[in-house]
Amino acid sequence: MISVIIPAFNEEDTLGACLDSLHLQSFMPDEIIVVDNNSTDGTAEIAARYENVKVIKEKNQGIMPAVYTGMNAARGDIIARCDADSVLPRDWIETIVKELAEYPSAAGITGPGKFYGTNSIFARAAQIWYMYSYFVLVGSALANWPLFGSNCAIRRSTWLKIQPQLHRERADIHDDMDMSIHISVTERIIFKPSLVVGISARSLRMSGMKHRYAAGFRTLTIHWPDQSPVKRWKTKLMHER
Repeated sequence: MISVIIPAFNEEDTLGACLDSLHLQSFMPDEIIVVDNNSTDGTAEIAARYENVKVIKEKNQGIMPAVYTGMNAARGDIIARCDADSVLPRDWIETIVKELAEYPSAAGITGPGKFYGTNSIFARAAQIWYMYSYFVLVGSALANWPLFGSNCAIRRSTWLKIQPQLHRERADIHDDMDMSIHISVTERIIFKPSLVVGISARSLRMSGMKHRYAAGFRTLTIHWPDQSPVKRWKTKLMHER
């Protein structure tokens, strides 16, 4: 059983395209959960129009509380996650299922995003200096591929293991990184470069970028020294021996 979680706050302009792409999947998810995080626009109403979409509320403002609530409500053996501005390729679910079946010991899978809503040159440059730098820099710090929240999935068994350790009430941290840190460094996260989803270029606004960088740094520091890069790499290398 496959669940898809979509946290949403005032996403009436983008949510429809995201849900349309989910309803065109070659392998349909069993449930789609939109977490309405205090939207004041038509987000909840748009979600409610779609078949197989469940709308739940999370009053604690912030993406981390919304994601936590959605993941907790999911019934799937695989819990996929995207954002309300994600536009998903037709084989998104199918690829996730196939990859996790091929690697049964993997905790989850993730892939990059490709920016839309801007010119192609800027979109390509941003994909390199923002998207791939996230995977390289954070991956180096974690000694494992980090999950990218707009495009990822984990097993339910993984969620149940990490759930008690997550900082669910904090809206000032990076939710993707918090989840990634609590997945054991000895467990594989699959990074599949060809698993690409469309994401809005609005995330490249300066205010949003500053918030993400600050949240990312804060997420790393609150887990030190227990999850420092040195300790994680030492654990990983000892495990691989």
